[in-house]
Amino acid sequence: HESLCWEPECDLPGTTAVAREKITNLTGNPNWRMWIGELGWSSKYTDSLKSVMKTCKDFSSPETLLTYYKGFLGWDLSISNASHWLTPPEHVFWFTMRDSQVFGIMEYFGFMSGECKDVQCKTVNNVAALTVPEKPHTKTQLQRPRPIREIPPGHLYAVLSSLSSRNQTSQTLLSDEQLPLHTARSHSRSLLMVATFFIAAVMFVSSVTICWSMRGARRQRAPQQASMQRQQLQLASTIGKEASPGLRMRGASPVTSA
Repeated sequence: HESLCWEPECDLPGTTAVAREKITNLTGNPNWRMWIGELGWSSKYTDSLKSVMKTCKDFSSPETLLTYYKGFLGWDLSISNASHWLTPPEHVFWFTMRDSQVFGIMEYFGFMSGECKDVQCKTVNNVAALTVPEKPHTKTQLQRPRPIREIPPGHLYAVLSSLSSRNQTSQTLLSDEQLPLHTARSHSRSLLMVATFFIAAVMFVSSVTICWSMRGARRQRAPQQASMQRQQLQLASTIGKEASPGLRMRGASPVTSA
């Protein structure tokens, strides 16, 4: 079965090869870091299995789990053949030590049951079957020829360049050593942008508050000024009536007797 074999044309290595090609097309780096998690097999049927394989009794069984784990131990992480070399993943993680629940559905991927008190391994009677002979490396695998790849223009790390381009001066690929520095600079720029936005927002709010306060103060002074003007007019009128004939207030018409 293709799901239980570990050659490049099998399900898992083939799927990993497609993922590697997608990562290369996205980043422009054929050696970009790649980890794989949750590789495992269920030793018993579970309701989370929705495919037609749920009707196959041998598909989810301790024997199939043992076969899959044995193949996992013997896998050298190779995902390429002699004519098409791809960088293998750096780390691959097995799933899992104990059975567990997912959204209330019990799954049986563990080597032991979900009970903490249970320390019995499901494959303890088949330890000898887990002995995996060392897989010899072929000459092609040792040489690992790297293919020349066209990188689509416009992506983040290889704008206006490709791995087969003769003009290496325009190449903008980031190495593993440059990536942490590039990430740190990106974080610094992000923090600077956030700080600038915060300062601008504070200045804007302060300006609006000051303008609103000045407007309120002017509104409060307006009645007082109107009252003072009325008092001044009343005082001028009173003085004008009591003044002697021939005298006039500054800015008023001469006062004459009838």
